[in-house]
Amino acid sequence: MADASYCRLLAEYRKRDNFAEVFRAAVDYAAGQVDLSYVGSCLAVGTGSGQREIEFARRLLPNLKSFIAVEPDPESVNALRTSFEDGQLPGVDTSVVQTSIECWSGVSQ
Repeated sequence: MADASYCRLLAEYRKRDNFAEVFRAAVDYAAGQVDLSYVGSCLAVGTGSGQREIEFARRLLPNLKSFIAVEPDPESVNALRTSFEDGQLPGVDTSVVQTSIECWSGVSQ
């Protein structure tokens, strides 16, 4: 059963009028509740500019080695690539694929 804090965060998320604040609160809450140190790779679909995904990875995925983003919007892809080039995820092998999830051929072996 979910605790009251989680239910409150979920209710706030559903309002969708303050997503950035709710996201940060959820990440802060998860940082104290969830151990994701075993996660070594991340696939993010529909990332937009990737701000939230990068924040999530930096805060909750301390042992991340690989981050793949799939995003169809060219402007968002450029913003995400710039973030990666600016060292937003140091030590992480990053890649961005500009396509929709329906057209994506998957991770190359």
